[in-house]
Amino acid sequence: MRTSVTELRVLRMALLAALGFDLAACADDSSSDDEGSSGSGPETSGEGESAESESGSTGSDAESGSAESDSESSSTDSADTETDSTDTGVDPYTCEDPQPILQAGTELPSGFVTCADGFVHRVEAVECAAPQPADDETCDGVVDAICQTGDDCTAQGYAACKQDMWGQCTCQYGCASDDDCDAGEICACAGVFDDQPSCIPADCTADAECGQGLCGLSKYEGCCDNSYHLACAAPDEACHTNADCGAGSCLEDVPEPIVDYQCSESEGAWTCGPPGWCGCDCGRPLMIDGQPRVAGPSRRADASWMAVGIEPELRELDASLRAQLAARWAEIGRFEHASVASFARFAAQLQALGAPPALLRETAAAMADEVEHAKLAFALAAAYAGAPVGPGRLDLRGAGVSARAQLVAAQIVDALIVEACVGETLAALEALEAARWAEDPSVRAILTRIADDELRHARLGWRALAWLLERGGDQLRTAASRTFTLTMAKMRAEPEAPPAERASSLLAHGHLDAALRQQVRARGLAEVVAPAARAALSPSTKIRAASLA
Repeated sequence: MRTSVTELRVLRMALLAALGFDLAACADDSSSDDEGSSGSGPETSGEGESAESESGSTGSDAESGSAESDSESSSTDSADTETDSTDTGVDPYTCEDPQPILQAGTELPSGFVTCADGFVHRVEAVECAAPQPADDETCDGVVDAICQTGDDCTAQGYAACKQDMWGQCTCQYGCASDDDCDAGEICACAGVFDDQPSCIPADCTADAECGQGLCGLSKYEGCCDNSYHLACAAPDEACHTNADCGAGSCLEDVPEPIVDYQCSESEGAWTCGPPGWCGCDCGRPLMIDGQPRVAGPSRRADASWMAVGIEPELRELDASLRAQLAARWAEIGRFEHASVASFARFAAQLQALGAPPALLRETAAAMADEVEHAKLAFALAAAYAGAPVGPGRLDLRGAGVSARAQLVAAQIVDALIVEACVGETLAALEALEAARWAEDPSVRAILTRIADDELRHARLGWRALAWLLERGGDQLRTAASRTFTLTMAKMRAEPEAPPAERASSLLAHGHLDAALRQQVRARGLAEVVAPAARAALSPSTKIRAASLA
């Protein structure tokens, strides 16, 4: 992580200043935030664990070490118990009625089999009968596309030009055998999980490498698409299929919506957890019925949603990397576009509560910022894709504002904590970290601007929260404390994401891989969000009236 301790402290102090604290006092207390976040801040009146105690559990290295030590001690005791007894609490897994998965359009085995319960594992490596994916006819003749046919794609063999989920024509590559893939990958033939062969990450290549276990196919449902990898699954894993998992909260802020948890492998263990798309966000998401809502992608004939003068360096980028960058920036643009509606709803909610002029002015300015963020992101997406990109129509059904002020107050506090106090704060930190890695000056400048704007939006959220809590009394403060606790606990408990393809290349172009993103979020929660939450939840926190005029 390249963001420095000093930059984290500056970010924290900016939020405390937004809450009305004197900056000189913040400077005097800054070291105590780092060293004593296990309970030195103001107590909260939340139900269960407070935001203060939650932050204390993972605040400093010493505290996290203590927590880990307790966890390790507990797991060691558990391991000792298992050594003395053959009962692990989990019935050993057996693949019932295994059926071979055939290569698409053939009677040839793919090397994978599926069990009666749906668990898929690889028994052997085989040659793929159809290693060459077919070109998409819709790409032929498309002007300024990355490719029109597979002949335009030269990075690997078995190339095809296909339309991706964003409507862009990009290079995709097949394979005939594991030898066609990079080290640490295997070739999954057409029919295993897609209608074309592809190389996927693999910690094992066949069941024989897994002892008494099986070389299982793990599926991860991410923001943009599904990803797959192979990993050994021991007979006593916590799960083998989604049917072994129950349901739970998708998002970290509220108990709803409830989604079916999924079984996947991470860090050597098969466990249940929410699907990866539950955590899809960029800045302030538009939440409707507990789920983020964005417009669909659109290949536009005009350039109205693209900022002018954005020219990233393209000369040394292969077609595959350009396609990934185009997809990622298009996704960011869609979330920034939806943020405009989120702030519009926020403004209406504030007006329903009689908010002071400053909060409304800052909200209007934030809407304008998000329009520019979306245009910058779509401009980068278009530059990488070689074609205009923009948002489609945004479905706003269910996004209305309640007329009951008391209900609105509770909803605003809940949304502020998730979308602004936590979401915007971490978005600012993630953009700052991405800017530190970006090598392209154009991309670095855009990320730096986004980081500055997101910090200002976070300050707005914290100021609005303090104003609401000052008016709402202990009941609202208690609810806020509980939301902070649940939000931070859920984010800290997120499972490790699978390894990203070409992570270093994407990082050089301003996109954090999942592991670094989780590291940034953990630091941000412990060193920025938690201290600010303790300050905001303190009954003594008062927003200066002059700053709200």
